[in-house]
Amino acid sequence: MSAERLLGDRAIARAVCYRALALAWSPPSRENAPALREALEALPAAAEVLGPAAAAAAHRVADALPRDADELERRYARAYTHTRSPDCPLYETSYSSRNLFQQTTQMADLAGFYRAFGVEVQGEPPDHLAVELEFCYLLSTKEAVARRHGDRESARICRAALRAFYRDHLARWLPAVAQRTRARVDDPAYRAAADLLQQLVAAETRRLRLHDLPAWSPEPQPLPEPEDCDGCPVVDAPPAVRPSREEEGGPS
Repeated sequence: MSAERLLGDRAIARAVCYRALALAWSPPSRENAPALREALEALPAAAEVLGPAAAAAAHRVADALPRDADELERRYARAYTHTRSPDCPLYETSYSSRNLFQQTTQMADLAGFYRAFGVEVQGEPPDHLAVELEFCYLLSTKEAVARRHGDRESARICRAALRAFYRDHLARWLPAVAQRTRARVDDPAYRAAADLLQQLVAAETRRLRLHDLPAWSPEPQPLPEPEDCDGCPVVDAPPAVRPSREEEGGPS
């Protein structure tokens, strides 16, 4: 097997993990239920690329997460509520934004990443855990397709974008939401999903050569109030993400 084919297969395996976790943390619906069932079937084998601990967590997720849409909705609501859970919020800015200016800046930055790849977010805010994981699924899938077709430049672009997304967002807050879920959520399926998420983040930060990035606190911040940001300027979203040879560090 060629090196590019092997890298493509690994990218597909990571994409399956991102997809399953994105669907697991999406607000449940009958429309999403078939996709979740399909993703859970493929999850244990795909997680083996991340190592034995991740594979074990993936088996627990696949075994514990209900396939029935109504039961999944009940358990999701108990764990995270139908709105923004005060105990375990699934929104990045709940952990990072102390005022409206910071929240606006981070939302704009996320929108810039999504817009660079033609992504239009619907249904949930751009900082929702499921949305960010779905974006990683897209980048990993696009990288896999590019490698299968020998398009190394497109594969480098996808890898560099994922690295930047981890550097600026995921590596900062996913450890916090995983820790919060294990501490505050009783449901074994979501606790197993938090274990898998932690393993995935650790594997990806190693693969993407991101070291010593400070993570945000697992303690959620109070919701920003408008008066906290009197006179804050409007922040434009960043330009499309492009890779550099120095930032990439080569494929792995």
